[in-house]
Amino acid sequence: MYITISLFILTQACASCININIHGPHYVRNGEHIWVNCSSDIVPSGQYTEFIVNGETLDSLERQATGCFSAIKRARCSSNMCHCSQDAKQYAVRVHVNQEFQNLTVECSMKFKSKEPLFAKRAITIRVLDLSGPKIDINGAEIIVAGTKRIIRCNVITTLVLQMYWKCLTITSSPPKRYSFTLSIFAHINAKSSDHGEICTCIVQYENFVTSASIMLNISSPPIIQVSNTAICNRTADAQLQCYLSGDLHYYGFGQWIHTINGKYIRKLNGTTHGNISTLVLQSCSYEDFGNYTCIAWNENNHHKYWSNKTTILTVRDLPVIADTDIVTEPELQLGLLYYSIPTPVNIQWFRYGEKLENLTSYSFSSIKQSMNLQFHGINILCDGYRSSLRIAKPLYGEYIAVLKNEIGETEHEFNWESDKIAFGLHELMWGLTGVVIFIATAGIMGIFMKIRTSRGIENITDFHSSTKPAAIYYAAPEEENNVHLYNDTEHGFNQSINSSVGQYEEIPDNYQDINRLEVYERRYDVSHHYNEIDT
Repeated sequence: MYITISLFILTQACASCININIHGPHYVRNGEHIWVNCSSDIVPSGQYTEFIVNGETLDSLERQATGCFSAIKRARCSSNMCHCSQDAKQYAVRVHVNQEFQNLTVECSMKFKSKEPLFAKRAITIRVLDLSGPKIDINGAEIIVAGTKRIIRCNVITTLVLQMYWKCLTITSSPPKRYSFTLSIFAHINAKSSDHGEICTCIVQYENFVTSASIMLNISSPPIIQVSNTAICNRTADAQLQCYLSGDLHYYGFGQWIHTINGKYIRKLNGTTHGNISTLVLQSCSYEDFGNYTCIAWNENNHHKYWSNKTTILTVRDLPVIADTDIVTEPELQLGLLYYSIPTPVNIQWFRYGEKLENLTSYSFSSIKQSMNLQFHGINILCDGYRSSLRIAKPLYGEYIAVLKNEIGETEHEFNWESDKIAFGLHELMWGLTGVVIFIATAGIMGIFMKIRTSRGIENITDFHSSTKPAAIYYAAPEEENNVHLYNDTEHGFNQSINSSVGQYEEIPDNYQDINRLEVYERRYDVSHHYNEIDT
């Protein structure tokens, strides 16, 4: 609301009346800018006008042939600071209000020509209101989802008693509520896709002063998703996750579920859809199924497709999983394993040949948290794990077993350890035993082979004797003379002469080199003795 005040001056030169007007708002908020205009019916002397604010000169404007100039700034007026009309009868200045006073007094002073200089002034008083705002708070994202409710708040900081109300859709405003120096009114909006682009205005009024603030409703139509709360699955049981859609649904559907762990993609899975519900079933779950599962859905409205997603968590309670093992021999023997387990804690026991080891001088146990890489459906994931170790002060070769137990069950791992010396001795022993076995086997085979050959030779000899004629038997006749024959003298010390022609014979050898190919030769004896052959 602006006011205009006129001043009529009767000059000494004539009886004409000079009308001076000053025009400005009735109210202003501290910190704002206002324009004040001053005009007259005739051109002031020197085409010059002075503006005074609260008794101090704010600026002096002069209309020249090249434009409007500010005496204070000694420069041409910019469009957002001051202004002069081309006929030099109207002048305007912009005033920045920054004060604690309740009232602001602005004066306009002009000089006119007469026999004596004639000055004319006119002033207005502007009420400075202790009021900041209004300001609209939409309490969330600028985009409001269709099908949801939103409370919009309009705030004014003031000590004044004033009126506030909404002009928004079909909302009926309630009286403002005061919170210390703040007055607030609320608009409860049930968002619909048809409300997109509507203007909501908060209006504030004090006496004849009216101000306002507005927003444009930005309504989108993505589906509203609700998912199952964090689910827990025990080993080998089935896990079920569900996703529900609501909101201003028109034409809608679901995408694949996304499985991630620590923000890393693992796999995509198809759910079963029934109306506005998608169900994902994981059969016989294991530790690899642990992670985040995101339901993705869409809704199409006015040829525009809106997407939404929401994530839930599946926790799997499974046996401890051993990811890696190692054996360290220096400076002391240490058996170690790296494992992952949900749930915790995990009880670890160590055994040697079935005998439980105690944490004494010879054996010591330790467990610490340690990050580890573990595969989930073929994808390596860095996750929190544990490392457990068995330190052996006096190493004994043999079988060591680590048993890891949590609420679900047990997992065990077997370590077979032997020292270098024992390994070398066992190596040599094995080679020796192998040689002995080979020797015994070879000897046995040769014995069997010789026995077979001997049996065949005896059979051949038997066949030979049965197929030949009876051997001739010879009897010696008495000698014609009483000479002692060389072969009849048993007491004679015999030395055979190789040149003797008296009694030559050829012995038949007892052994045959090849009994299977035996040949029979006739033996002929040319002796001087006479024998009678007797058939038997």
